Amino acid sequence: MNVVVIGKNSFLANQLKQLEGCQKWVFVTHQEIKSKPSCLLNADVVINFAIEPSVFTKNFSEAVSFEIWLVKQIQHYHSVHYIMISTRQVYGDFHYLEESLKPKPISIYGNNKLKIEDRILELINPSRITILRCSNIFGFEIGRNTFFGSMLTSLIKNKEITFNISPKTVKDFIAVEDFAEVIFQIVRLRPAGLFNLGSGVDSRCGDLALEILEGFSEGRLISNNNRIEGQFFMDISKIKSLINYPNITDNSLKFSARNLGLKLKDFYHNDEKC
Repeated sequence: MNVVVIGKNSFLANQLKQLEGCQKWVFVTHQEIKSKPSCLLNADVVINFAIEPSVFTKNFSEAVSFEIWLVKQIQHYHSVHYIMISTRQVYGDFHYLEESLKPKPISIYGNNKLKIEDRILELINPSRITILRCSNIFGFEIGRNTFFGSMLTSLIKNKEITFNISPKTVKDFIAVEDFAEVIFQIVRLRPAGLFNLGSGVDSRCGDLALEILEGFSEGRLISNNNRIEGQFFMDISKIKSLINYPNITDNSLKFSARNLGLKLKDFYHNDEKC
């Protein structure tokens, strides 16, 4: 099977590269695919991890959307299956996220992703599309503007993790290793339709932060606010019925968070030696 992954330097693609089953996949940047779109001709599956920064800050414009440009390139390659990485932010402010919900996005990013989903379904036969609405994917991501990225960066710089929400706030997190395993199986199966991709576990943000601190062996958790908002977790029963889904529990997520703390500790001490 010929699989083309766009966004080869992304956080998510870098994890896929580590899976044995993905060694023969073709990983390219979005610049490379724009300069040589002909490499899509023989693809069986195309996955896009590349995303323009404006999708977070500006209203959707088809004229500047790389993803729409990409889908138009494969529109008439009828053997190509497209996997879109979307977001749970498409749903909006709901606690329990099921695919049957009518989307009511409240963020620019969520609204833009919904418009991209809809436009792609107009361009390609739905039987050739897998849309994955993903929860919060985490890993060793110092410097990334994400929940875990901010925690790790703050801990290594200031020896503290600061929350502007209550530590009791619950969210759905999935470790990047589990995410990569799901993607690998989705590529092999190529199911058509819309699927949630998360852990299906409602984890307390504060509990995961404390596990990172435990692994790092120093630092503290500070909460500037007792407000509980933005809580969510995902119904993943649809995708679990199709593949051998990783066994993710609250304890396994805590274990992954603690390992991040340990990795951060090693990184910090090695950096000090340099």
